Amino acid sequence: MTQNPVQVPTAAPLSGLTLVTDVNNALAALSSLFSGATAPTTTSLGLSSLAGVLWHDTANNLLKLRNQADSAWITLGSLDETNNLYSPAIKNDASLRQKSDGTWQVNETVTQIAATPTLSASNHFGNFVATAAMTVSLPSSTGLWNGYCFSLLAQGGAVILSPASGEKIIYGSSAGTASANVTVSQGSSAFVVTDGAGNWYLLFQFQQVTSMSVPVRQTVLAGDASSSGTAAFLTTGSGLTPAYTASNPLYLAFANGFSSNGASDMVAKLATGGSTVACSANLLNYLYAVYSSATAVTWGATPAPVQYGQAYNQTAQSSLTLNNSSLDDFGNSWTNTSVTFTSSSPMLSGSYMGVFNGSSSKMSSASFTSLGPLGNGGWSMRTWFKTPVNNVAQAVMSAVNASGYGAVVYLTNGGNILVDLSSTGSTRDIANAVSVAPYAANTAYFVELTYDPVAGKYYLYVNGTGYTVATSTLKIGAISTVSLGYGGPISGGYLGGGSTAWAQGFEILPYCQHPAGTSYSVPTALASVATAGYASDWFDTTNMAMKSPSVASTAAGNNPTFTTSSKLYVGEATAGASAISSVVSYAFQGQYIAPWVSTLPSAQVAFAHNLGASAYTAALEVMNLTAENGWLPGDTSDEVQASCGSYGAPRPGMKKNRNYLYLAPPTVSSTVYWGIGNPSTGSVPGVTAMTVTNWAYRIRVKRSF
Repeated sequence: MTQNPVQVPTAAPLSGLTLVTDVNNALAALSSLFSGATAPTTTSLGLSSLAGVLWHDTANNLLKLRNQADSAWITLGSLDETNNLYSPAIKNDASLRQKSDGTWQVNETVTQIAATPTLSASNHFGNFVATAAMTVSLPSSTGLWNGYCFSLLAQGGAVILSPASGEKIIYGSSAGTASANVTVSQGSSAFVVTDGAGNWYLLFQFQQVTSMSVPVRQTVLAGDASSSGTAAFLTTGSGLTPAYTASNPLYLAFANGFSSNGASDMVAKLATGGSTVACSANLLNYLYAVYSSATAVTWGATPAPVQYGQAYNQTAQSSLTLNNSSLDDFGNSWTNTSVTFTSSSPMLSGSYMGVFNGSSSKMSSASFTSLGPLGNGGWSMRTWFKTPVNNVAQAVMSAVNASGYGAVVYLTNGGNILVDLSSTGSTRDIANAVSVAPYAANTAYFVELTYDPVAGKYYLYVNGTGYTVATSTLKIGAISTVSLGYGGPISGGYLGGGSTAWAQGFEILPYCQHPAGTSYSVPTALASVATAGYASDWFDTTNMAMKSPSVASTAAGNNPTFTTSSKLYVGEATAGASAISSVVSYAFQGQYIAPWVSTLPSAQVAFAHNLGASAYTAALEVMNLTAENGWLPGDTSDEVQASCGSYGAPRPGMKKNRNYLYLAPPTVSSTVYWGIGNPSTGSVPGVTAMTVTNWAYRIRVKRSF
């Protein structure tokens, strides 16, 4: 410790030796920067103030300077006595970190942003991961210092970089190309810096390219499987939350369209297993994953079945709000017959209602002739209505064929709400004028007719209270017209029964939202396509991208506006009241090959391929087990037909749906005829009968996108 006084005594007597000794001690203290484990004091140094004094803090290996107020020590830097390094102190900044060699670099801390952020001087040097499509507003660069910068990874969708008014982004050649906005495509990363004078520079943008490593796009690539090799990575889990297993890693491939480098895909590897997401009770839930990172996804569930195809099926559902418009939110064409609109005392606050004259007014559409929801799985049809009379027969809504058979909700002159349901198209075989509940005049009612496929029941809800209409697995037959305010020629009559009536918020949904007859709170606002899970997602097989309706259609025939996301549907979960009763894991890599089954079938056989989509090709394959007619054991063929002489050559029948394929043998007059051509002579003059025990069979199914 060399913290000797630096003041030489001036009091006499002062010998020469004493003077030299005091001067040498003072110089030693100065040359050592007053080194010591404790700070020097005015007393120890013989000074009236320590302002400006340097001190080598040997206890902490720091170099310090006393401030001019003589109130605190300022740390100038650290001293590494082992490696002989000096590191200057830098203002405490979470965006920087000190390396082992004493130098400093940008901190690798990553901040995830899920909502629209506004960057500022407080979060410079950030490493940002955008987990959704968004616009990032850049602050005014003239208010920042030269060199303000950040990096960005567009993980969950395209990110638009938008500079402040009057500023621009420069990128490209050395001369630069000015742009108001720059889009960082999904899967790309970018580094941006400002000159502090109104210019932002996009220094580089890297595009993630992984298509070469993905054998099939938009699918579960691999994971836990059954003993037969089929996908089995989902379990019923706990309560209403399914789980995924982890004996093998779960690989998920997310297709995100195309880039200049080709296919744009991302793969997530989940190796630890865990829960997915809580499902809605008593419903069939479609499970999906949203890409978060290479090792993480966000799970979701919805009752709305996803669409696959080159074009979006607008007629899969409808939301005719009647909010001063005859257009529904999905772009379906509706014919307005004498319906006007009013904003006076609407049933749903802040919107318009449709006004029906009671004698001819209706909203109708023939766009739903192939409406899927009424013929397959769950569906719902609902609306608000109010009528001034309850002693006249009148209709509320209907989906019927030209003869008036289908699904109808109507009112009787006895003041009751009734339902008709037909599967045959000529009789009311499911429900014949089933009286559900009474209604009162000049009172608003929200009615919802729905089919619950889990319970196998038709329900009508009146203001949120459920009533069982029928218990049946029969589905509504083909329909030609959907009407609001009219019931068709069988359960006819117009809403209002000759007097002015009102309706609002008519909807058709391809799923049952309210199952098991359980009461619910009726909506207080018009439906919105932007509500998560309300509308079916659409996987655009042309552009290979998952799209979700986000803004209602603005013209008949036009699709709603879509938002693109990194979303993959992976399976299904059927939920009871408090637990998952069963799960379906969608097939790996979009294909299914059944195991061989000996002996050709004599009746229909079902195969659970679990592709989760009906857009696929299927083939029947047979293999010879015992030689006959030119075939040897091990020979295979997919050219099978009937051996039935004058009846021609019918082939086996195949019925396909989302998760099953049904194979029916070639049959004529209740007799099964299995036949195949002789490989030596072909099929001329005819096919050769097959001994069913001499052959095995299987099916092969492959997704067609």
